[in-house]
Amino acid sequence: MEGSLDSRRPATGGGGDRDYNNDPDPPADLSSLEQEVLDEYATLAGNLDNLSALLAELAADPSAEILDALRGLERKTATVFTLLKATFAKSTNQLNILRGLDALSEHERDRETEYEGYMFAYFTGSTVKGEQIYFAASNGNDALDWQELNDGNPVLTSTKGSTGLRDPFILRSHDGSTFYILATDLSIGGGTSWDAAVRNGSRYLEIWESSDLVHWGEQRHVLVSPATAGMTWAPEAHWDAEIGAYAVYWASNLYLENDTEHTGTSYERMLYATTTDFVTFSEARVWQDAGAARIDSTVLKADGVFYRFTKDEGAVTGCADIIQERSEALLAPLGEWEVVTSCIGAKAGTAAVEGPTAFKSNPGDVNGEKFYLFVDEYVDRGYIPLETVDIADPNWQVSASYKLPTSPRHGTVLPITAAELRTFTHAYSTNLQESANSTTLIPGYYADPNLVVFGCEYYIYPTTDGTPGWGGKNFYVWKSSNLAKWTRSTEPILTLNGSAGNVPWATGNAWAPTIIEKEGTYYFYFSGQNPTYDEKSIGVATAPSPEGPFTAQPDAMITNQGSVTTNQVIDPAAFRDPISGKHYLYWGNGVPLAAELTDNMTALRPDTTVVLTGLTNFNEGSFVVYRAPYYHFTYSIGDTRSVDYRVGYATATQPMGPWTYRGVVLQKVDEEGLLATGHDSVVRVPGTDDWVMAYHRFAIPGGNGTKREVRIDRVEFDEEGLMVPVVPTLGDADEDVIPQSGPLAEEIDLSEETQDFRFLAAVGHEGAKLPKRGEKDFEPHATALQSNTLDASRQAMHNALSFQRVHQPKGYTLATYHPESNMAYSYSPKGVLFTKMGHVRAAKDDPLGNDEYRGRRIWLLPEEVLFLLERGAIDVRWPPSEDDEDSRGLPMSLQGAYAVFIEDETIHAGALTFERFSVYSGLKRMGYTVHRAPTWAGVGPPLSRDCYAPRQTRQAGLFSFAEWWKVLFTSQLKKSTNDVADAQLVPPGLYRNYGDIYRRLALVDWHDPTTNYQPPDSHIASTDEDFRVTYHIWKPGSKTYKKTDPGSPDFRVAVVNGRGTTVPALEQMSALMETMPYDPPRADAQLYQKLRWGYKSVILAIVDQGVVSYLRIADAAFGREKLYERKGAGPGGKRGGFRGGRGRGRGR
Repeated sequence: MEGSLDSRRPATGGGGDRDYNNDPDPPADLSSLEQEVLDEYATLAGNLDNLSALLAELAADPSAEILDALRGLERKTATVFTLLKATFAKSTNQLNILRGLDALSEHERDRETEYEGYMFAYFTGSTVKGEQIYFAASNGNDALDWQELNDGNPVLTSTKGSTGLRDPFILRSHDGSTFYILATDLSIGGGTSWDAAVRNGSRYLEIWESSDLVHWGEQRHVLVSPATAGMTWAPEAHWDAEIGAYAVYWASNLYLENDTEHTGTSYERMLYATTTDFVTFSEARVWQDAGAARIDSTVLKADGVFYRFTKDEGAVTGCADIIQERSEALLAPLGEWEVVTSCIGAKAGTAAVEGPTAFKSNPGDVNGEKFYLFVDEYVDRGYIPLETVDIADPNWQVSASYKLPTSPRHGTVLPITAAELRTFTHAYSTNLQESANSTTLIPGYYADPNLVVFGCEYYIYPTTDGTPGWGGKNFYVWKSSNLAKWTRSTEPILTLNGSAGNVPWATGNAWAPTIIEKEGTYYFYFSGQNPTYDEKSIGVATAPSPEGPFTAQPDAMITNQGSVTTNQVIDPAAFRDPISGKHYLYWGNGVPLAAELTDNMTALRPDTTVVLTGLTNFNEGSFVVYRAPYYHFTYSIGDTRSVDYRVGYATATQPMGPWTYRGVVLQKVDEEGLLATGHDSVVRVPGTDDWVMAYHRFAIPGGNGTKREVRIDRVEFDEEGLMVPVVPTLGDADEDVIPQSGPLAEEIDLSEETQDFRFLAAVGHEGAKLPKRGEKDFEPHATALQSNTLDASRQAMHNALSFQRVHQPKGYTLATYHPESNMAYSYSPKGVLFTKMGHVRAAKDDPLGNDEYRGRRIWLLPEEVLFLLERGAIDVRWPPSEDDEDSRGLPMSLQGAYAVFIEDETIHAGALTFERFSVYSGLKRMGYTVHRAPTWAGVGPPLSRDCYAPRQTRQAGLFSFAEWWKVLFTSQLKKSTNDVADAQLVPPGLYRNYGDIYRRLALVDWHDPTTNYQPPDSHIASTDEDFRVTYHIWKPGSKTYKKTDPGSPDFRVAVVNGRGTTVPALEQMSALMETMPYDPPRADAQLYQKLRWGYKSVILAIVDQGVVSYLRIADAAFGREKLYERKGAGPGGKRGGFRGGRGRGRGR
């Protein structure tokens, strides 16, 4: 974990060592001037007025000598700037302090920063695709030579407002730490008329921010214009040191307050608001009102003077063109701005122009020292560059030679450094799959990823990186349904900032979190700076969902003040032992510690903290998982700033050890530039034996110990059950990392598809072990042994179902009917049936709200209530009325339950029909676990992808399955039966054998398990609602099923009314199969079983007057599998290989 003691200097033992962030003593190698400045600062630190005066003097006369001394101090101890900023926040004279800091920042940029390139943000036209944000980069230090990025496609797109983006403006923050993009929310391509756009257009700004021009945060949709405004066009911003904030300005029509529909006449004015963070804004004010229209202002500051370029739409200055004005105060009223020149476009010989952006050329620009004004010649050429040598006395002319991107419209040019140009260009190069952005799992600088699975989603809880001294204060959560595409929470889930945050005891250093769920509550453990002890501590926060809201405990949970200590109390890792059910927490730096958690999960069980042994070279980053036959412990070795940072590995047979060191399981790959691979977490893909490891490494390019990015790779286990060393990869997560099928499985038990009644023994008193049905139970001419086996199984079923069941006090469950939701709820469910039935609802989904009883309230769906009533396992009461003597309400009869719970789906979408309940109750009586599928209510895609089903594979045939049906039975039937084929069956090409030609002739698609592919939506035909999956089914005794995390189902069933539904059309069935997950038997060796089972399947439960028949529909790629190559294959070898001649591996 970053910030660890070993990451900074050699550990000296004990818990008293501190990291540099909290070291009160300055380094000894200060110059005399530096020491003098530090001494003066220390004297003034307690006197805010004197410090304010000092910085005000600094702002007025920035002495290079004093500034250099301050800068030298900042390099040698981060305390100076940290305390200066903290003092600013508390000062009664904030303006002078801010000016002083701003002067220091500007001096530093002038002295150390030289721009050697440019970036260009723009939109391309009034179409849906054109109204997004595009990027271009200069070819070297040349303002007139540009290359389009991202293969000419938009980089930023909008999901808010009109979803259109125009007039993007980009700026670098005044302190150089952040880039902001502002854009107009307008979509003419989406159908908005220009009249509607100016009268009732958006009053919002679209905002993004980034620290590196590559990793952009979530879009913000911010209201800035008043209700009287008709639109908010072409926003721009400029830092104004006079007010210590950014002035953000834009064009709006303003209407009378009583003209709420904006039907009157108006004209554009320039409005402005102020902000310091581009999150909250002041009330909008009028900046420019010339009595006629003005739009598209942009500002350039040169030699202490603000130069403003505006489109004088109302021709007040002589023509409807760009004008140039000057002022020494940015927000001066219109009358205090001096007009420098007008009619700029006309004088330069252009057609009508608007949308100016102005900038000064970089030192060393190949075109010389100039000022540029790019203008949008919207009736002809789009953006064109104008240039002049003297900004104060300009002579604007069209540049003699230039190469701009294709069709750029109103945008911004921003000077950038050579390093920024390289990073920016590389990130958005045409081969985006090889860019730095695509080699990371989640965009941006993050580290210490804790990867977990809750429900149907994957979550990553990382450290927010990219801050000097690992000084981040915020925790975010990232969410994904497929391990490939991730979305970050809009707001932090926790902020460690003392009283300004929501963790009272912590003041920063938000490091290395972990999370675990218990009984519907999520426990989030994290480390942070504890000023009480001037050291790191571990805290805990709780939430009702993985995404929060989290509430932190008021005090730290673990400090380093006990009898068992570590170098730093950091890097917690929570673990539930699946064998004992106990919960543990692991943590430490230099000395690994572990303890058992109390039942409430917010404290350590007394006297259980131990020092772990056997973890060779342990430094930090503990993580534990269990996969039989071992507990697996991974941890980080070395300094997080070192390229040799790596992951060590140990195993044990008990969760607290002793541990056996197994070596390094993850380390750098120098030739690929994959460096400092460490601080990992490991998770199993539910329903499979597939495992993945998330970890961080140095960012690519330009990464270091505080600029790290998150990556994921596969984890494999050998025959002994040990992790195989993980090789870091560079490719996309969804190409070479996401598991698609498990390792070589054991021989498949062909009787798995038949019912196993052994579990029913528990229903009776004797608990005898019952035999299992055999493969040929349903075949004619069975042997005597098979007949006896089948008879025994039938007798077991008969005995179990006929066993007398009576109410016992310990098994009595009382429930109450809730008419509004048509469900029932219980506070005291009893019996084994409730281990797989009923759920606690999230606060937002609970029909009774988030009261104090929500965590104990179990909700039962209509089919669950009816099934339990039929079994006599529940007593359901009507809601009590005021007249009821029994406060519990009157008992509901079975007939009454049928009347309220069985409904007509044609009247109520998603209702429980008789057919659906017949299937449910029948499967439940046979011991299956049955849950509603996501498509129960007939919404969404015909068959929703199961949460953890393997992704579909690439189809190598000529047509997809759906296309085959369409072509064969739709297009061809439109032709005359006498038509002669007029196309080649096999296109020209190079064919090396007959197999290639036969494969090109195939009509039905083939599934290739070695590749990943998700068919395009256009291949999915619409289906009748009767053919949507209704239930997900798990076999009795399924080892992968867990109520809170059920994993992938064994079967998917679509309930069909046999009397009211026709035989499914071919196109309907093709669409069903097209959306089914790729789910064959896992063992490569079982080729015949794959053909028998099929690659995809769905079960139709056809209900005809109460009689249920099950029809299984599957597809199998006959002709695809090369059975002759596997004939005589030997038994399975190591890691999925095969022994025996040509049967090795996957064949040729």
